[in-house]
Amino acid sequence: MLYKGNEAKEGIQSYEPGIYKFKVVAASITDWGAVNYELKTWSADGDHGPKILDSLRINSESQAMKEEIDRRLTTMLGKPEIEKEGDLLNSVGYVCLRKGPKYLEPVTFGGYFDKDKKSATGNSESILAATKAAIEYDYTQDEYVMNKLQKNATEQHHNQDEEDEDMPF
Repeated sequence: MLYKGNEAKEGIQSYEPGIYKFKVVAASITDWGAVNYELKTWSADGDHGPKILDSLRINSESQAMKEEIDRRLTTMLGKPEIEKEGDLLNSVGYVCLRKGPKYLEPVTFGGYFDKDKKSATGNSESILAATKAAIEYDYTQDEYVMNKLQKNATEQHHNQDEEDEDMPF
C-alpha cells in the first residue's frame, strides 16, 4: 500500500471577528524594507485561532502609518523602536481581528494591545471599542477596500489569457 489516509475533513475553519491572544512566531524584512511578521493566535477560551500575516511598513511616508507603527511597536515591544526584525519574535499581546474580503485581518489603526489588554497609550477601555468596531465592520461599506478589490479584479481579468485551449473547463 502506497498510502492509507483518514476520512476527509473540511480544510477551512471558520473564525469570528473579535479579540485574540497572539505570539509573534516569525519575522522578516522584505525587499522594499517593510517588516513582515506572523502571529499565532488563540481565542479567549484557548482554542487555536487563525494564522495572521501582517507587516510594519517602516519606510512609509504617511504620518498615519508611522503613528500606527509606533502604536504596534509600543504594544509589542514596550517602545516605539526596533533594532532588527528578530526583536519581534516571541512578542505577545492581543490583536483585534475584523472580517476582511477573504480572511480575518487586524483592525487598522489601533488593533493591537499589550499582554494586559492596554493600548499603546495605556488605555484599558479602548480594547472594548476596537472589539465592537471589529464585530460590526462591513468591508463592503469600506470605500478603500472596495476600490482595491475592483482594481485587483480588473487587473486579474486583463491578465487572463481567454484563448487558452489547454483549459479543461
